[in-house]
Amino acid sequence: MAAMLSEVPRQVPRTGVRRHSRGRAYSAVPENPDLQRAARRLAEIEDRALGKPRKTLTAAVKAFHIQHEDNAEETKRKYKRILGCFEQFCSDRSVHHVDKVDIELIDEYRLWRNRVGWTWIKEIEPLRQFFEFCRDREWTSTNPARSLKRPTLIEANDIVPYTLHEIARIVAACDQIGRTATSVGAHAR
Repeated sequence: MAAMLSEVPRQVPRTGVRRHSRGRAYSAVPENPDLQRAARRLAEIEDRALGKPRKTLTAAVKAFHIQHEDNAEETKRKYKRILGCFEQFCSDRSVHHVDKVDIELIDEYRLWRNRVGWTWIKEIEPLRQFFEFCRDREWTSTNPARSLKRPTLIEANDIVPYTLHEIARIVAACDQIGRTATSVGAHAR
């Protein structure tokens, strides 16, 4: 591990304000617009030294699709649509690796998608399957999509379209069909 980390120059920035010999103040901390990129690079080097596999979201989504290529066309289309939206969302927020996705990001994704009811339930399941797929391959240690709660819905069987009184009237009307003089048969004679 020490050999791998020796690739990165060991420049520890000092904090505070220093003064030039001419009396002007300057910051001892160098300004680095690529500090986040450097931190990611350092994390990658450390992970490589520890032998920890790291997978990008794009590669993980591609592997997930390959794993599910025997599914029905509609299922594959749904996976591509949902995971494509999630991948775009993560890319917009500079999250490029599966292990960097956390519960807060998933919560933010849910608000960003603005889905409710059955539509959101249909999006939760592929996300849970995807992160379980990644967890099984040790690309991430947790399944952040597991924390997503399913909305409670009124089931179709709980809705009664007619009251008992209306049903009784419908049955009574059916019993009367064909018993009056104005039925179709009476007009034909």
